[in-house]
Amino acid sequence: MDRKEAVTRALKVKPPNAQAHEGDLAAWFRDLVRVNKEATSKTYCWRTLDGQVLCDGSPNFVTLYLGIPNIPKHIRPLTKEAEEQHSLIYDVVGLVFCDPTPKLAHFVARYSPDGKRVYHYDDLSHGGYAQLMKNATLRSHLVGNLHDIPAPVGFNVHGVVYRLRGGSDAQNFFAEYQMAAAERLHHVHVECDLQSPSSIPTISLSRPGISSVHPDNLIWLKNPATTQNIEYEQVVTSNTGSNSKKPPQGSRKKTKKLRILLPVEEIEDQPSRNEEEKPSN
Repeated sequence: MDRKEAVTRALKVKPPNAQAHEGDLAAWFRDLVRVNKEATSKTYCWRTLDGQVLCDGSPNFVTLYLGIPNIPKHIRPLTKEAEEQHSLIYDVVGLVFCDPTPKLAHFVARYSPDGKRVYHYDDLSHGGYAQLMKNATLRSHLVGNLHDIPAPVGFNVHGVVYRLRGGSDAQNFFAEYQMAAAERLHHVHVECDLQSPSSIPTISLSRPGISSVHPDNLIWLKNPATTQNIEYEQVVTSNTGSNSKKPPQGSRKKTKKLRILLPVEEIEDQPSRNEEEKPSN
C-alpha cells in the first residue's frame, strides 16, 4: 500500500477505454472513480531475493481516487443528488485544437467564459486577442459528437477542459464520500485535513487480524527504510478438532503473508488530486 497519495495532473482516455464505454466520456469518468470495482490481478510477486520468489500467489491491485481536479456539457462523478446538494458536477469550459504538422505543432483554443458566448483564441492571429464567434453556442461548437464539432481547418481536437462547479466544497464532499466507501469496501482508512491543501493524508489498512511488517523484515527490498509503501501480514490460527473450543496442545499459529503494496510507476491512468492504489491478495 502506498504511504502517500499520488498527485495527478491529467487524465487520458485510452482507445480500449473509449471502446468499452462507446465513446461516452461521462460513463468513462464515473467508472474511473468507482470504488466498488474488481481488482486487477498481476502474475508476479515483488517479494524476491537473489532471484528467489519469497511468497506464493499473485497480488491484486485496486486504484482508488480520493480527489478530483478543480479545473475540469456536464460530467457527474457521482449522482444527481450529489450534483444538486453539493454542486458536484463539471461544466465544459473549452476545447484545445492542435495542428499536427510536425514543423508547426500549433495550438489554438475555443472557450466559453459564461456558458453562452463562445470565443476563439489564436496567438498568431488578431494580435493575440480572442475573437467572439458570432452565432456560436456550446451545443454547436463545444459539445456533441467529436466528428460533428466544426474544427478550424487543419486542426484536430486535442483536449477538453472542464470546471468543477462546486469548487473546493464539492472536492471535499467527494473526498469524504470516497474515503467512507474505501473504508467500507476495502478496509482502507484515510485520515487527512480537508481544510488544509498542504495536508498529507495518512493511509492504512484497517482490516482486523493483520499488522504491518516491520521494515527490518522486508528483506526482499534493497533499502527497506526508504520505501514509500506499507506491507502487512495476517496471522491465521488453525485448530484441529471441530468440536474443540480450545486449541489443543502443540497447535501452532500459521502466518499468511498479505501482499499490500503498489509502486507508483504501476499507475497508468493518472487522475486527479488524490489517488491511492490498494493491492490485496
